[in-house]
Amino acid sequence: DALLSGPLESGRNSKPSVPNDTEHNFSYYPVIFSSENELLQVRDSLLSNRILPRRNFYPSLTTLSYVEFQHDPVSQDISSRILFLPLHHDLTQDQVANICHTVNSVL
Repeated sequence: DALLSGPLESGRNSKPSVPNDTEHNFSYYPVIFSSENELLQVRDSLLSNRILPRRNFYPSLTTLSYVEFQHDPVSQDISSRILFLPLHHDLTQDQVANICHTVNSVL
């Protein structure tokens, strides 16, 4: 978390915060970028380094053809800017540092 402190706390982007009275299951590490373009740049850089992020919640469910249209600009906005960084129990400290370095180098 501290390795992403600079660029992701600049006010343009955000990373998760967990309240003190909450247990975190460490199954996701979502980052909300300032724009979809920035997200795509980070994603492409991660992929070129063989790091596999995920775009969960994309596209917004409100835009799917088989769902009755619901106007929800917040959902549509966030779904276009959220990227989930790899997070699992086998991740080494070196791998975490590499992921963070890759994200930071784009931002």
